[in-house]
Amino acid sequence: MRYLRFSFLDEDINIDSAEFIDLVIENKKLKYEFLKYCYFCFNGNTNFIVLQCGSEIQNNEKLIFFVCNLFDLDLNTKKNINSLYKILKLKYYDELKDEILNLTNKTKQLIEDISLDFDMPLYSNSEIKEEDIFRAFDLRFLDDDSLSLKERIIKYCTLIYELQKIDIFIFKDLHQYLSEEDIESLFYELKYLRIKIINVESNNNFTFNSYSKKIIIDETLCLIK
Repeated sequence: MRYLRFSFLDEDINIDSAEFIDLVIENKKLKYEFLKYCYFCFNGNTNFIVLQCGSEIQNNEKLIFFVCNLFDLDLNTKKNINSLYKILKLKYYDELKDEILNLTNKTKQLIEDISLDFDMPLYSNSEIKEEDIFRAFDLRFLDDDSLSLKERIIKYCTLIYELQKIDIFIFKDLHQYLSEEDIESLFYELKYLRIKIINVESNNNFTFNSYSKKIIIDETLCLIK
């Protein structure tokens, strides 16, 4: 089991069973500092989040993803593309190694021919790596503008989970952009992948559902139950 602890709460949350958390932070300064901490890859003067598995403290950056902008759900980040190359390399290594060897030998021969043509020795790094083949094609994920925001979020989280194995996502103000029906659908769609959502809001003027764990921190930094 993994337990999540917020610095402003006196309790540990079993994040593997609390799959959707509505975290309402009414204190504006605290909300700003908490979101800034998330934005800067969980670094700051205050360690707002501790994720623990057994007795071991986990690396937040490897297991938690902060979605800072719902208007820019870019699938083609450097981390995503690099993760894609690694997966393709592992999956297709056996198929590629013979072809790469042949290509390397042909390249060496071509360079020797060029050297003879110019009567000048040439140097080249003839080593070809598996990921170089994929980079040459500039692989990218195509965006689908026809998708709704809910569908884009599901696609975004699913892809990051498959590529980077991150299963905890922090959003802000989901209730401001999605209907309660869409949020419920979002929860159940991602639950199949065991993806957990922490949604940070400024106030509790929305409906709390049975699947959501409600946490409210008021202006005086007190927990409201």
